[in-house]
Amino acid sequence: MFGSKTALAISLTFALTACETKEDVAKRLVQFNGKTLAQVSDIIGEPTLQNKTRAVWFYEATHTEYQPYYYGHRHRHHGYAIPYTYRVNCIYTASLKSGRVVASQYKGNSCQRFAPKSKKKRA
Repeated sequence: MFGSKTALAISLTFALTACETKEDVAKRLVQFNGKTLAQVSDIIGEPTLQNKTRAVWFYEATHTEYQPYYYGHRHRHHGYAIPYTYRVNCIYTASLKSGRVVASQYKGNSCQRFAPKSKKKRA
């Protein structure tokens, strides 16, 4: 009963909270370009896997939230909470050349951890 509707609600929530313009997304894809692996690791932590040509970071977590549900008559309400669990994940892959990032790829539904918002330069 709650499966597909809950999944849709969660998907919409993630989509709305991650509202970004195409320019924002483009900036994030190149924000680490030119940085050394050490510089990127200082920002997002050590990679899970790495070799000379790429570094990969994995993130996965499960969250449970509770949706209140009330029923009853006009003056007497009863209620309980319906739990729903969802999984968030991200794989960030940095392509490396001479120890520096030359390209980035994000895959998942929760990549904020590895894709911090780019800081806007002051004029």
